Amino acid sequence: PTTTTNNLSSGINAEYGGCFSDCKPIPIHQPHSTDWITTTTTTNNQSNQHLIQMAYISRKKQFAYCIAPVCLRFWLTWIIATFVAIVGILIYNSPPYPYSFGDVIINWNYNPITNGGFQPFDKNFQFNAIFEPHSHTIYSDGQLTPEQLIQFYIANGFNVLAVTDHNTIQGALEAQKIAQAKYSDKISIVIGEEWTNCRVHMGFLGITEEVPPIKYPTDDDIKNAISNVHKQGGIVIYNHIPWSYWAGLDQPTKEQLVDWGIDYFDITTESILDLQTLFWAQENGIGIIAGNDEHTGVPINEWSLVAVQGLPLYNYTQIGSVNLTVPSPSALVQTLSQNRGSTNFIFDAIGAPYAASSTMTSNPKYTFLTPWLLVGGVFHSFFSLRNSGPYSFVKGSCGDDHPVLTIYWTKIAASVGWFLFTFVLAETIRYGIGKLSHRFCVNAAYVLSHGEPSRKREEFTDEHSLTPLLDIWNK
Repeated sequence: PTTTTNNLSSGINAEYGGCFSDCKPIPIHQPHSTDWITTTTTTNNQSNQHLIQMAYISRKKQFAYCIAPVCLRFWLTWIIATFVAIVGILIYNSPPYPYSFGDVIINWNYNPITNGGFQPFDKNFQFNAIFEPHSHTIYSDGQLTPEQLIQFYIANGFNVLAVTDHNTIQGALEAQKIAQAKYSDKISIVIGEEWTNCRVHMGFLGITEEVPPIKYPTDDDIKNAISNVHKQGGIVIYNHIPWSYWAGLDQPTKEQLVDWGIDYFDITTESILDLQTLFWAQENGIGIIAGNDEHTGVPINEWSLVAVQGLPLYNYTQIGSVNLTVPSPSALVQTLSQNRGSTNFIFDAIGAPYAASSTMTSNPKYTFLTPWLLVGGVFHSFFSLRNSGPYSFVKGSCGDDHPVLTIYWTKIAASVGWFLFTFVLAETIRYGIGKLSHRFCVNAAYVLSHGEPSRKREEFTDEHSLTPLLDIWNK
């Protein structure tokens, strides 16, 4: 067939064959079965004779021609959605930080007694050191550098700081060098580490060497670690019993810890006061100490008070009129080792009114990836990939070393249902618009050829009325 005939056949089939408006032109063949009907019309338009072949196919073939582009669009849409989901989830699980941080701002000077009006747990206790036994830097999971951490604790009224990064003393060593060079008249640094694993979190203070980490220490391993610290001249603090319980750690009992040589129990963590451990320690002659477990520069809630040997002692009511001498780290550790009754603490659930802040600007990379992060969050809600326990700070998480995958099938089913509904709705709208636009074009062609609109559908099947449409259709 000629191009002219083929184009006309496409339009007629789309109009009268019941096919979607975007069906491809149906190939014209010589009739060889009852599926094909051939009509021949002769016209003298422009002194040329045209052979008009109009093919109408069976319903089965007609359905195949019409459904193919729909299926193609469906699978193409599905492939694109799958690609977007995979990329979105990958970006969502490793996003850039929303902000670019500038300098950390620490521009206050706060004393819990003179400024906060706080009182010690024991009002009659005399002391000369305000001490933090539990803090972290960027050398483990903290957000402050060693110097920023030093500045933060000076601003909150401390004159002794133990840096206890997880399973390393590198942050403490750097902090000690900085303090000796720049802040020796304000604060001293105790070398420490938080021995962290899937059973215990213990603070080792006053050590000179790191204690090797063990992911799943046995009872004997814990005993040996405590003994190692004591041989180095240090002390051992058992940290945050409530948090370790909530995290699901396989903790030894208090009685076991005491038998193995624990020196102190940490009875606070941020705004939590562990009263039961406090009472138990006092009844059993075990030392108590209060640590903030500081990571990010959030407001301080507790201050440990220590009566360091060899220095003047003061009651809390005298603090505003005296300047506390900065004790040496060795003197403080020696005092804590020899006298478990040399500590007291200040605790306030609200805490100091200051927190470290930073000048922040939006991260352009985060802004650029925001659409992917939003899409990834939607698809990530269909499943969860969680570790079976808290992070061990040795290697991987505690419990099963393999993440646990949970798939939310009901959410997936609901989303697939909405996807199908939206696709069908879009195809229906697309088909309707196509039919309307096609009918408009055919009617316009009829008006151009006859001078008036068509009133009857049958007029389009009349051989004489089809003849003048041929050239108009091609134009």
